[in-house]
Amino acid sequence: MSLLTEQYLDHLYLEYLHEQSTPTKWRQRVEVYILKGDKLIVGYKRKYQDKYMPAGGGVERGQTLETAAKMECLEELGIKIKNPVLITKETYKVDWHKMQQRGVKLTGKIPERMKEFRGSEIHFMKAEYDGIDKKYYGRDNDAMKPVVITKKQLIKKIENQWDVSKFRVKIVRML
Repeated sequence: MSLLTEQYLDHLYLEYLHEQSTPTKWRQRVEVYILKGDKLIVGYKRKYQDKYMPAGGGVERGQTLETAAKMECLEELGIKIKNPVLITKETYKVDWHKMQQRGVKLTGKIPERMKEFRGSEIHFMKAEYDGIDKKYYGRDNDAMKPVVITKKQLIKKIENQWDVSKFRVKIVRML
């Protein structure tokens, strides 16, 4: 598909969203890969089909990416981090309304968030491990079990998960 055709289709889609009174703003989100030596610490969620994923969540109004990264790591994994940095300026956009149009069943918090946001814009970050602080663990009900894993093992675990994981594999390879 040519760039001109792709831009025109995007324009038509934005017009459709506007006609349906669908929000066009993106929810800002961080995903954090925690480095511990030559390994990574990520979260494991058994209840979501054995998913391995970085700590992550929304960036609140007035919050920096770095502050959001620190809070999400504490809340989801009980892990303190230091020196969080953006891995790449490239972001990944998950368009919930397009996914729904394609027949993907959206669950959890997403249907409620669809009233305010078109989807998520994910900022991938990395940070260094700085200890454990269990008093924060599980504060946002998305608590995951922390897992220490090699890059190669993580790529093998995530490469067959849903769409965004293809982008996650690219990020892990960059680390």
